[in-house]
Amino acid sequence: MSVLDMFRLDDKVVIVTGASSGLGVAFAHAFAQAGADVVLGARRVDKLEAVADAGARTDLPSVVPTFLGLHAVAPGRGRDEHARDCLVWLEGIARERLLDQRGGDLWLGQHPAESPGWSSVDSGDVLVSTIDEVPVGYLRLRIEADVVYVDDVFVHPDAREIGCGDALLAAAVERGVSAGARRIEAEALPGDRELKNLYERSAITAKRIVVSAAIGPTDR
Repeated sequence: MSVLDMFRLDDKVVIVTGASSGLGVAFAHAFAQAGADVVLGARRVDKLEAVADAGARTDLPSVVPTFLGLHAVAPGRGRDEHARDCLVWLEGIARERLLDQRGGDLWLGQHPAESPGWSSVDSGDVLVSTIDEVPVGYLRLRIEADVVYVDDVFVHPDAREIGCGDALLAAAVERGVSAGARRIEAEALPGDRELKNLYERSAITAKRIVVSAAIGPTDR
């Protein structure tokens, strides 16, 4: 057995993000040559299709182009029913998970749910991250003066670690720059390490800390 045979990936599935150019393409070729079934993820559908087509003609017969898409939703306007149902479902999961986090009940009280229908938004934008056109995450933002405010961002746990959240934040920044914004602001609960990591990867770091305590009777 050769050294390369020891590193075979037969019957394994490898997901490569950023696979439409550069190192992503190189890694996809390497994994396919090692026998893996390779799933390509990227935001540029046209480039991803070109990589998959080229691979099918050469050494990537096992490549499956899985499109990591991103698009804006115009609130309240003829949204696809399936996509809207997915957003309602995703928001339900997001809000349920917040109940187990420190400060989650306070956040939920300050941020009403968009459900049902996601049709009540009257300002700002909703960005939706999709995999093969199925919504797996969303980001709600507002642009006021020169600031982009990220009101809410969530990616389904099964769709994390492949760049969906990063794509959403990048799109929010791009939207802000186009609108003349000079700063982006977001918030995360104290124990939400995954969200903090997402922000830090985009160079969004803590500038202030808000503390809270009940000082009187409460019904909650």
